Amino acid sequence: NKYFISIPAIAMKKNIVLKNDILKKKNDTFIIISVGRLLYIKNFKLTIFVFSKLLNRKKVKKNLKLQIIGEGKDKSDLMAYAKRLGVLEYVEFLGQIPRVEVQNHFSRANLLLFPTLESAGFVILEAMSYALPVVAMKYGGPLEFIKHFQKEQLVSYEPSFENIADSLARNIEILCNNKKLSYKVGMQNRQDVLDFFTWEAKAKIMKDLYLELLYET
Repeated sequence: NKYFISIPAIAMKKNIVLKNDILKKKNDTFIIISVGRLLYIKNFKLTIFVFSKLLNRKKVKKNLKLQIIGEGKDKSDLMAYAKRLGVLEYVEFLGQIPRVEVQNHFSRANLLLFPTLESAGFVILEAMSYALPVVAMKYGGPLEFIKHFQKEQLVSYEPSFENIADSLARNIEILCNNKKLSYKVGMQNRQDVLDFFTWEAKAKIMKDLYLELLYET
């Protein structure tokens, strides 16, 4: 039925998206950001594993930094895991910080790595609103929110942890090494938030559908 639509019950205010600072990108270091509670279900172990694979790839042309924002009971285990993989010195565990500081980190970051299998994920929209590419698994929130450049941003969540990590690392490597592509993907993500995922855009979608149904009868 062409009139069946499913719209996620989360969105951003258009004026907030338009005010977001998207220009403070550092050129010397490629900053990957991950945000969320440090719990097993959020899968930050995958984030750190992917980052370790990136650091071991000889084709990555820039310095790399991983910033993890959030607190949770798994923090000490994640720090120990990063140390065991030999990447702790390149990972910043920033803890739970005020929202304005989170926004500042978004404005300076180059990419969001979203490691979880969630049906929503508001942080994805936030990152997109700052013109960030989002590398994630092709499932749930990421699949719903990312309308363009899916090949460059989304990977299969099968068949294994190792394969998923390799695929995520490969996509990040491509975006890291191709500044023009990264910019193009990020700006398209931001435009998609404005076109589809602001409350104003959602209201327009529903209004247009209502008028279409009204004039058909």
